[in-house]
Amino acid sequence: MLCAFEVLEHIEDDVDALCHWSECLADSGYLLLSVPAHMSKWQINDEVSGHFRRYEKEELSQKLAQAGYKNIRIINYGYPMTIFLDVLLKIVAGIEAKTARNGIEEKTRVSGLSQTAGVKGQIFKLARKSRSLFYPLFALQRAFYNYDWSSGYVAIAQKS
Repeated sequence: MLCAFEVLEHIEDDVDALCHWSECLADSGYLLLSVPAHMSKWQINDEVSGHFRRYEKEELSQKLAQAGYKNIRIINYGYPMTIFLDVLLKIVAGIEAKTARNGIEEKTRVSGLSQTAGVKGQIFKLARKSRSLFYPLFALQRAFYNYDWSSGYVAIAQKS
């Protein structure tokens, strides 16, 4: 199994990356990935993070199939709690955008650093320390897996 969480949107030629990842898998191996959903939800956070795109469910499915995957399953994750997280990330990204230099490498570097420093870092630390507080939210999101309302997808696909 190859796992790539919140990676594919940072790669300009995403189909080529999916093909390369398939080459790394054993026959009938699995790819598990997550990506941001819906170009209509594009915001400053995407720019600061160095994203090339957000995905639509059908588009992601087609790209996985084009790269030679089968048994593709895509679910939404995070809804309804991502409603609040998206607002918070937009605020934080606006602050980071003022200090980030131009260029994909710098944006991606800043995105990685922001997971451990600053406001986002504090949020992630709180989430790790208070997991039991989030269990009801994790349970609630299961009810919305098949509704296309979230700001992220999780996909699993098998190498053909």
